[in-house]
Amino acid sequence: LAESLKLADNIQWYGELGPEQIAQTLLRCSIACLPYPAGATFRRSTLLEALAAGTAVITTHGSRTPSTLIHGENVWLVEPEDTLGLSEALSVLSGRPSTADRLRAGGLALAREFAWPQIARSTLAVYGHALSRHAKPIA
Repeated sequence: LAESLKLADNIQWYGELGPEQIAQTLLRCSIACLPYPAGATFRRSTLLEALAAGTAVITTHGSRTPSTLIHGENVWLVEPEDTLGLSEALSVLSGRPSTADRLRAGGLALAREFAWPQIARSTLAVYGHALSRHAKPIA
C-alpha cells in the first residue's frame, strides 16, 4: 500500500520504544498512524503523546472512543481494520497540508486538557465540590 501511494520512503516502522524515545520520535513525525483494534481511548498513552507533540493523528473509532476525539478537527478517525479508509486518510493528510495543520492545532488544544496543571485544577475542583457539599462545620 505504501509503495502504491508512493509513501514508502516517508514511512518508518518502530517496534517497542521507551517513553523518551516515543516523545522524541513523535516530535519528528508529521503524521502518526495509530490504529487500535478496539478504537482510540485516552488510556492510550501513545495517542496522548502524539497529540501533545503536535502530530497529525490518524486513529480508529470504537465504541469507547471519547466524543472529544473529533474527526477532522483534532484527529482523523477510521474504523478498525478499514485498510482502504486508512490509506485514504494517509493520502488526504499527506496531500492537504492545511487539513493536517488543522488536526495538529486541534490535537495540541485537546492535549492541554491532559497537562498536569489542568489535571491539578480539575482535581482541586472535585475536592472543593465534595467538601462544600459534605463538610461539617468545625465547632
